[in-house]
Amino acid sequence: MSDATLPAAPDPAVTAGGPPREIELKYTVRDDAVFRAWLESDWAAELGDVTISPPQTAEVEDTYFDTPHRALERHGFGARLRRKGHKVTLTVKSAGRTAVAVPGGKLPSRALRRRIELEAPASIRLDPDAWPESPAKELVEELRGAARLRALFTIHQRRHERRVSSPEGIALFTLDEVEVHAGRTIVGTFTALEVESSDGREELLGRMAELLDGSGLLIPEARSKEDIARDLVADAGIQAPSFELPKVPKAPGITPDDTLAEAGRKVLRMHLAKMLSVEAGTRTGEDIEDLHKMRVATRRMRAVWRVFDGAYKPRVQRRYVRELREVATALGMVRDLDVMLEGLTASARPIARSSSSSSTRATTATSWRTTWTSRRPPGQASCRYRPAPRRWCAIPRPAGSGWPTSGSARTRPRSRGRTCRRSTRCASTASACATRSNRSGRCYRPRGRMR
Repeated sequence: MSDATLPAAPDPAVTAGGPPREIELKYTVRDDAVFRAWLESDWAAELGDVTISPPQTAEVEDTYFDTPHRALERHGFGARLRRKGHKVTLTVKSAGRTAVAVPGGKLPSRALRRRIELEAPASIRLDPDAWPESPAKELVEELRGAARLRALFTIHQRRHERRVSSPEGIALFTLDEVEVHAGRTIVGTFTALEVESSDGREELLGRMAELLDGSGLLIPEARSKEDIARDLVADAGIQAPSFELPKVPKAPGITPDDTLAEAGRKVLRMHLAKMLSVEAGTRTGEDIEDLHKMRVATRRMRAVWRVFDGAYKPRVQRRYVRELREVATALGMVRDLDVMLEGLTASARPIARSSSSSSTRATTATSWRTTWTSRRPPGQASCRYRPAPRRWCAIPRPAGSGWPTSGSARTRPRSRGRTCRRSTRCASTASACATRSNRSGRCYRPRGRMR
């Protein structure tokens, strides 16, 4: 994607009719107790005909995300999912901000900023396919390409909000108690003040900037909360979570002492590694065999779930099978196009030599090739498989297996660790049954009571 296709950086000269803008004052509080005492005084009297509502407190959780290669950050944007009660909102903001002159010809306030802001409803999942259509979602999709999204850090806020209104405009005056989390670690806290224009006018913000700058209790902040949180995470020495898969094993490594559930996990892990090993080639489309191998791996994993039916909780099993079915459907569409293109190439030669009407048939074949080839990139883009690799790799595994460790067992066995009476047969047939993609694989299912 070229930079020319991206939204332009914020320009203070842009008037109404352009992309939505956020206009606000941003400060860091020097001394929380002193500033709160100042808020209890009659500070609004200096602003004249201004009405301020009583404060309202709200708990907010912001999860900031990006791709593993920081595609959003490189293009000058930041994105978050904000959860407030049961409501989840997707917000995309431009990272670069420009100071704006205070109306009236006065010197510009260092706290007054503008930037692009897009908001839309979303779900808490970091999966754009699960979000409703919106300009914010489209921008995230364009910036990330085919890359996955991952959480960077989480900001917990307690927001004390006041509504400020006057003939010059309406603004939201917010004092935020911010706590930055990287995983389960609290890396820092700070208190911030934001005064955001609710109607897009700047006159009221200009007057409030003059009052707040002169109080001596605040520091104009050029960084966003996301930038401050990034610095805190970096200062704490916490690296962004990495996700690397081990090499594809030659065999699942089932032993006679394995429970039925453990044997199924080992076979699933092997085929999952095979699927992810060709994921990059499937996305690029350079070798059509990569897509074919990925599709075969998904079919074999679906066969494994059928073979080991009864070893896991039914609800969990149905969820994984449903996700694999979605993957297979997306891959199957592109694979059908690849097969048709190969067949067309093989059939074009005898058609060209068969009769005098070869030119017409060749033209028809060329038209088909153009149509099918144009359909492949959209279908290839839909091959962003839905299963989250981290959750799939969270299936419990033996120590020393070389896979990332997990603290939770998403597929807890129903056998509760008891060994199958026919575990020897299970070990000898599990690998063979995993290669079968039809329903006859059920014949390999070990039967008998669990002990």
